[in-house]
Amino acid sequence: MFEYEESELRQWFLGFPRGDQLWREAVDGAVIAREIARRAGEDEALARLAFLARDVGKVFWPDWLFERRVDDRALLYGHVTVGVRTLEGMPAFAAMPRLLRVVQQHHERWDGRGYPFGLAGPEADRLAHVVAVADAVAAMTRGRPWAPPVSLERAAEVVAAEAGRQFHPDAGAWVRDLVRGPGPIQRAAGRGETLRRLPSQL
Repeated sequence: MFEYEESELRQWFLGFPRGDQLWREAVDGAVIAREIARRAGEDEALARLAFLARDVGKVFWPDWLFERRVDDRALLYGHVTVGVRTLEGMPAFAAMPRLLRVVQQHHERWDGRGYPFGLAGPEADRLAHVVAVADAVAAMTRGRPWAPPVSLERAAEVVAAEAGRQFHPDAGAWVRDLVRGPGPIQRAAGRGETLRRLPSQL
């Protein structure tokens, strides 16, 4: 399902200087998103596609923002709105309102302190909360400019500790025993150290 849409996304990403890195990170994280969606009783295929699409707007970021040499919140947070507008201009996604909503809301927090709208609790789509958890797990196991990668088990502990605050109250259950999930989960999370060494890391 969604093979055509996924192909369109891939072509879009690969048309930009950092697109290959963004796409590889998205593919790895989409494995985690699909597994968490299954545990949450959400649409697994849509969760995968939404995860792949979530950072479309980042292809327009300057290098210094990827490396966080300057903390420009307007550009940092703006990638969500830019990404949704980009997807709305692509025929494959223009008629997928829930996907667009999930992409727009995947940085919202359960406690209302997220962006771009500050939605609290169930005001954001439940699938957006699923993607937010998957995004956090993928980022923690991949590593970021300010933090080395952690184990999948540790990432699950962090998510569980933030359930009801940053994440959906059920997030702890969604990630419980994730470390004992399917083999693809281990491989996706285990590539963090390799990806961390690449200059175009997020």
